[in-house]
Amino acid sequence: MVQNLIYNALKFTSEGGTITIKLEGAEEDVHLFIRDTGSGMTPEELERIWDRFYKADEARTARSDVATGTGLGLTIVKHLVNGMGGTIQVQSELGEGTEFRLTFPRLP
Repeated sequence: MVQNLIYNALKFTSEGGTITIKLEGAEEDVHLFIRDTGSGMTPEELERIWDRFYKADEARTARSDVATGTGLGLTIVKHLVNGMGGTIQVQSELGEGTEFRLTFPRLP
């Protein structure tokens, strides 16, 4: 899960951009944030990113040295997070970057 989200952040963040990974523990939950200053997504793309085989606009891919994927990565990530009893949220603004927030229940 984390590898896929970091890979996407690298793919859409230009040289000199920033990728931030943060882990926070709360009393009942654990939160993982992966934030980038990359190209961001349109509202229309945000509605579709969990769909199988959906690929964001590759014209905004910042790095040519990172291979394009199959469009399955975020679908798999979401299913894995849900299967672990967690949730995943995304916020993005075109030209500003993207943040994924994963929340998992703390184990006893």
